[in-house]
Amino acid sequence: MKPQLEFPEDPLQRFLTLAEAIATKKRWFHGWSMLRFAALGLQTVPGDPVELVERLERVVKELDDNFSWLSSIGKDLRFCLAAAILRHGGNGVEFAQTLGTARTWFREAKLSRSEIHEALATIVLIDASADGRPTRDQVFRLAEVHQGMRRLSRFFTHTDDYPAAALLAQRGDDLGTIEKRLGSLYENLRQLRFKSGNDLQLATHLLYFADVEDQVIASRFHALYKAFANEGLHMHRGDYDEIASLSLLDHDPSAIVQRVLSDRETLRERLRPKPSKQEGFTFASTTTFLTFAVRNRKLHIINDAVNLAQVISLIQAQQAAAAVAASSAAASAGAG
Repeated sequence: MKPQLEFPEDPLQRFLTLAEAIATKKRWFHGWSMLRFAALGLQTVPGDPVELVERLERVVKELDDNFSWLSSIGKDLRFCLAAAILRHGGNGVEFAQTLGTARTWFREAKLSRSEIHEALATIVLIDASADGRPTRDQVFRLAEVHQGMRRLSRFFTHTDDYPAAALLAQRGDDLGTIEKRLGSLYENLRQLRFKSGNDLQLATHLLYFADVEDQVIASRFHALYKAFANEGLHMHRGDYDEIASLSLLDHDPSAIVQRVLSDRETLRERLRPKPSKQEGFTFASTTTFLTFAVRNRKLHIINDAVNLAQVISLIQAQQAAAAVAASSAAASAGAG
């Protein structure tokens, strides 16, 4: 089933309304960050916010009932998955079955196990599929793209690259073209003195969707990064994915920066408990991206609603994976 999407005229307000609605359902064991990532995922799903959150809870319950108690997909991440499932009007039972089948194909394709990243990649494949049903060929194509990523950088390519490989695999570009451009984008960013590593590699996966020359999009990335730093923000490698998504917007860097800062201030004023500055930056980057993309239908990334949905799906998959990693690191630190 293809997604039934509705792009909000005011993404910031839509997110706030959804975040407030989902907050009323929080239990003591739910993390605020993941619930808010789920609210971001619901932004383009039509419907009344309260009713959407009720549907979200039902899908989460279905996932709970159909995932093994040994599953590495924690309850918090299930909210993010449920939000993506609702974009298709699907349910948790169908998704659990689809994921189970897809994981057998991941094994056939000799891909390393990672239930979390396989689930996020399956969400991207669902978004990219003509009928919302991933195929074995899609997974094997994903594996080929992922192998190309490993040829570029074996040290930095891991299971967290599955979602990006899933979407790049649907582009129709030949493997040589994909590999060559990812390498070119990475080198362009390195020449601009951005630090090598997994974060920079993830950024190139998003920048691939720009329809301008590699040097142009790299320069745009650099200009945005510097513009945020000039506003006094402490920028670091963890911000590369947000900067990459914002670089897809063909707008003046100062306009983008001011909108992100304005959205972040509003989010930190309105949301309780108040998100950290870093979380606020992440959420505001997404609301800003959607705000500019919706207002300017001439953008190359919004040739049609589905293209935009797929890019947003990848952004949110990467953010959710990063949140899971941060949560796991915090838990390990606490245990130590």
